[in-house]
Amino acid sequence: MAEAVNIYIDASQVAEVASHMAQVLSPENFEAMMKRTFMDTGRQVKSFVGLTVPQDYAVTPGYAMSKVQSPRPFGLGCLIPIKAIRGKVGNEYSASGGKGVVIAVITRGGRSRFPNPLPARHGGHAPFMLGGKGMTRGNHGLFQLVGLAVPQMPANRSYGKFMQKIADYTMERLQHNFEQMF
Repeated sequence: MAEAVNIYIDASQVAEVASHMAQVLSPENFEAMMKRTFMDTGRQVKSFVGLTVPQDYAVTPGYAMSKVQSPRPFGLGCLIPIKAIRGKVGNEYSASGGKGVVIAVITRGGRSRFPNPLPARHGGHAPFMLGGKGMTRGNHGLFQLVGLAVPQMPANRSYGKFMQKIADYTMERLQHNFEQMF
């Protein structure tokens, strides 16, 4: 199985409001409300990834959302695992080129040219196009070139928009769950 990167959502985003709510509720009710809030937010992260990542990267919302797994409770917060599988050039990322040249579209409005030859850790041979896919030779045959993995995307260009959506939604759910307690 591929390695996963975790996004952690914690109470620091809503600490001031939550502290006022803790004074009104019993400890058991407060903990249940916070857990419900963070699990609601964790389930919503999949759609946030689908909305924010394709604005900056040349991937479909479905591809980005398919890598987000179910949230897991963690203290007064939750972890959202994201599969760290790198997208293939020619499948997830469009590519063009010829012998010795592969140009992939990984970011919106940008084009990335793979070096000729590739570094030794990537085979050390020239990249080329074969059947619409970016390829290179290695010690054990042909390999398809890869671009960024989805976990890198919300952590790079989309980070500000992504974290703002999470913070706004967490606050919205916290207020909703607090109102539902009464």
